[in-house]
Amino acid sequence: MWETIKMSSELEGKFFQRLYLNFVENKEDEVILTHFGELSEDLINNLSERLEQILIVKKCSPQMIKRMFGIVLNGLTNICHYFEEYKSLDNMGHIIVKDNGQRYCVSIGNVIDKAYKPKLIEHIDNLNRMERSQIRDLYSRNLWGKNDSPKKNIFVGFNSIAVLSKSKINYGVSSFKENSNNFYLFSSFELEDEEF
Repeated sequence: MWETIKMSSELEGKFFQRLYLNFVENKEDEVILTHFGELSEDLINNLSERLEQILIVKKCSPQMIKRMFGIVLNGLTNICHYFEEYKSLDNMGHIIVKDNGQRYCVSIGNVIDKAYKPKLIEHIDNLNRMERSQIRDLYSRNLWGKNDSPKKNIFVGFNSIAVLSKSKINYGVSSFKENSNNFYLFSSFELEDEEF
């Protein structure tokens, strides 16, 4: 069910295929949205709107749609903010959304500069150690802060994902090219858990 869009090399295609197969382990999993390739703000809006329509057809509640929309939009927007600072990298990203009957699961990733890897890992590890109330407080403080740099927005995006999913953010990093890595995260939440 996955499609390849503007892949720049066979290596990237094999990486995504392996990631896809690891993410969709169970034959009962229903993949409802997938993309691999270059990303732009227009494409992010298109993917987010497509997901919203799919969830409406699946008769999800407005609250559930809002949560999923927020997770996907924040995850993909992070990629665009990141590339504002590192324009020399390949603007390659992916998204996979699946429904396994009990949970929605989302995998989002992109190419990052190796030098930035420790900061991303440190921030996500800190989020994963926090209680939910601490994450919500951090999110509120950062959301209304005065620092609107792309780097700050990246971290607010991760905070949003942690708040909306109410679960730990799992992640992986693999070698890509000499000065870059593939960075990917995955998060999930219960289908029937409506409360933020």
